[in-house]
Amino acid sequence: MPSFSTALEESYPFPDDSGGAAPAPLRALAHLLNPLRRRIDLARTVLVCDFEPPRSMLERRLRGLPAWIAMPCAPRNPLLGVRYTQLLTDRNPFGWGADLDDAIPRDIDSVATFFAWNQMYGQTLRHWRRLGLKRAWFLRGRPSTVLPLRLGAAYKVVQRIAAKRKATTEETGKPTSEWHNLYRHTVTPARGLPRIVHYTGWLNSGGAERQLCNLARLQKAAGHDVRVFTQAPLVGRAGHYRGLLDEVQIEARHAGAIWQKTPPFADSQLRLLAALPRDLRTPVIDLASELLLDRPAVLHCWLDEPNIIGLVAARLSGVPAVVLSTRNVSPRHLPHLGKPWMQAWYREAAQQHGVALINNSIAGARDYEDWIGALKNSIGVIRNAFQPPRRPSEEEVASFRKEMGIHVGDPVIAGVFRLDPEKRPLLFVDIVEVVRRRLPNLRVLWAGCGSLEGAVRAEINKRGLGNTITLLGQRDDVPTILAASDVTLLVSEAEGTPNVVLEAQYLGSVPIATEVGGAGEAMARHTGLLIHKDDGHGLVRAVEELLGNPARRQEMAQAGRDWVTRQFAPETVARQTLNLYTQLQVPPDILVV
Repeated sequence: MPSFSTALEESYPFPDDSGGAAPAPLRALAHLLNPLRRRIDLARTVLVCDFEPPRSMLERRLRGLPAWIAMPCAPRNPLLGVRYTQLLTDRNPFGWGADLDDAIPRDIDSVATFFAWNQMYGQTLRHWRRLGLKRAWFLRGRPSTVLPLRLGAAYKVVQRIAAKRKATTEETGKPTSEWHNLYRHTVTPARGLPRIVHYTGWLNSGGAERQLCNLARLQKAAGHDVRVFTQAPLVGRAGHYRGLLDEVQIEARHAGAIWQKTPPFADSQLRLLAALPRDLRTPVIDLASELLLDRPAVLHCWLDEPNIIGLVAARLSGVPAVVLSTRNVSPRHLPHLGKPWMQAWYREAAQQHGVALINNSIAGARDYEDWIGALKNSIGVIRNAFQPPRRPSEEEVASFRKEMGIHVGDPVIAGVFRLDPEKRPLLFVDIVEVVRRRLPNLRVLWAGCGSLEGAVRAEINKRGLGNTITLLGQRDDVPTILAASDVTLLVSEAEGTPNVVLEAQYLGSVPIATEVGGAGEAMARHTGLLIHKDDGHGLVRAVEELLGNPARRQEMAQAGRDWVTRQFAPETVARQTLNLYTQLQVPPDILVV
């Protein structure tokens, strides 16, 4: 758990209503097994957390120092006698350095963690047990809980099965009347160039994350003070685009990563926080604390969960202008990404002065309006900024094709998208299988990762497509992949303005996409092909037609390059966004809570 929420929850008795501490049955069992507590030897314990804990906190909570600390960032003030290793929270199970693996179970047999119970994966607990760790000390809640890892992992399995059987659409965590009244107050508007904070879940290889980074770079170049906070640590895949910010010296880190004394919240603010469900309250505390320490003029949030966290944190900390960049389509289409409190908070946001909801496509904006019951055209549209990448040379493309084992004349399809349900990767495999029957020398270059990666690999092996499809994983050389391909295929169930369609047109790989969301707004009729999302035969025909007609592909590729450069100019997007920030500046009235 990040530092601000950890510190505040130590001193303020928030209701433990959403799984912060271990479940009551486990706490009761821990009480019966209390002798286990005496067997926690700090000299044989690793502490797992996502912030850098100071010595004073460890001595207060653990009554000493652990042998190891696993955390996502490098220590700024390493503690003498403690060994450190990097914690990788971007995977399930959590990972850490091989040096710690080697110390288990010879030197380490226990793990202590500040992560809440509902943040811990069952697979992580099972993985720790397989490594040789025997017990886990869950430090959240009063009293803290020590459990055998075998028991904790088994209980996680039981919880998961129960959750599947208890599917619900009930809205919880709605804004109370106190929250609604809070929104009626405003704060002093910014003067001069507004200081901007961007907030999102992480900086993985998604389109919204790349848009955030490109916009932040443009704003920094224009002279703005820009920072980026994230909900999760920027390690591994979660920090994919961090380099774009590091290049121009934009600070990027997850909120609460650096231990500081929690900014004082008034009693009325603490009551408001107590009314929130824990999965919303904890990240709100961490972000609101960061904003209180150094308040910006504008908070620009990206994607649904960070949008609501940012909305609540901004109003709690008195940020005058809030922009919520929504996902390609509303959560009703993506139930695995939704939370029961999202819809009610979006409705609240749509009614508030100083708050703007935007989408990157007309179709996406209308979908959100319908979902939350907002007035038509109340959600604005700001297109994705297309930052033209460096076009790889013919020699670079030829070298890449050779590396991939692609021969001259082989038709090549590019797939650049996450392997998640809304992208329909298994349908992509279906289409490739049919096309290969007509074109035996077909090659597919597929960049992306996601929750369905295992299922995709299994289908590729089952259908004998291993020599046709090359799964490349998460890549940073997407321009080369597209330039080495003839067509780019996107078969999504839902889209906003797909960045890969823009990039494919610029790099000469003609896009073929399903007609969903804003996909049709990302290309012109003469630069790509749109096919109904349920027309599998139509997708196959479109791929075969373009692969068999090099002259048409070349004509469409040239037109696409010119069209996308004109329609999605970064300077236009930056200007529109700054105009929106300016419009959101509110009258000079101080926030009173």
